[in-house]
Amino acid sequence: MTVDDWSPTDAGAVLNSYKGKRVGVICEDCEILKFFDGDALIAKHGNTPMPSLLQTLAKEDLGCQRTENKYYERCKLIYHHSPEEWARRRGYVKPEEARKGDRTLGDLAEWEGIVAFCGNADCKRKRPLDRWALQKRLGKAMKISAIGPRLKCKCGHRGANIVIGYVAR
Repeated sequence: MTVDDWSPTDAGAVLNSYKGKRVGVICEDCEILKFFDGDALIAKHGNTPMPSLLQTLAKEDLGCQRTENKYYERCKLIYHHSPEEWARRRGYVKPEEARKGDRTLGDLAEWEGIVAFCGNADCKRKRPLDRWALQKRLGKAMKISAIGPRLKCKCGHRGANIVIGYVAR
């Protein structure tokens, strides 16, 4: 069987299943989180099986010296999935709940942060929120979507748009 003969049931096992999508990789030891364009990877590497692509990305694109080590301090680069995708793949969240996106403060991963944007179209203010202080004050079960209406901007507008993003290392 060649790489081009993969069946549709192997979705995600080869690089062609990531056309038009981003491919994320993470290494916590090296503190690397990087996203690659799937189309650019297909043009560069062809329809490569995803497990063998990790070592190639680590060595060629990220310059990892640990790929040569066989026994100790080996490269620990893995594919990165959003917390919702991770939970959905492991069956912790039903697909309809994952689409809803109404998460709680306790659901946030360590590397995720919250930023509030003013809901007023004329105001361009944004402010990172201390998620730990919010969690202590409001509780872990507080829905993130319920935090926005409670906030008030300096311009006087009540209500904010809440965005979850990655905390800079």
